[in-house]
Amino acid sequence: MTYPPQPPQSPQQPQSQYPQPPYQQQQYPGQYPAVQPKTSPMALTGFIMALAAIVLIFIPPISIVGWLLNLAAFIVSIIGNSQVKNSNGALTGKGLAVAGIVISSIVFGLLVIGIILVLVLGVAFLGGFGM
Repeated sequence: MTYPPQPPQSPQQPQSQYPQPPYQQQQYPGQYPAVQPKTSPMALTGFIMALAAIVLIFIPPISIVGWLLNLAAFIVSIIGNSQVKNSNGALTGKGLAVAGIVISSIVFGLLVIGIILVLVLGVAFLGGFGM
């Protein structure tokens, strides 16, 4: 029994001591490289300000600073949301902007409820504002 002839063995290629660079897609004339979207600084700032406002509101000597920071967080978050919406995908952070708006709105709602409670309890316990 005869065996078929073996194909000639190719010589092993020597291993390079330097790794090959990763494959990159070829660029064609008129084609721009893909741009990674980045987070909107205004959306992130508004969210962080809203969280900081919650903390500052419960510290009695500086609670007014917390309320003012909450107002600023609301405005900055709205601006950040608008930037993300108008960026055509170049900016991300819509969730951060919406979270900043929601947190600020809830805190403002608590402020309104607190003012109403103070007025109602004041009228109930003092018999009116005239005393």
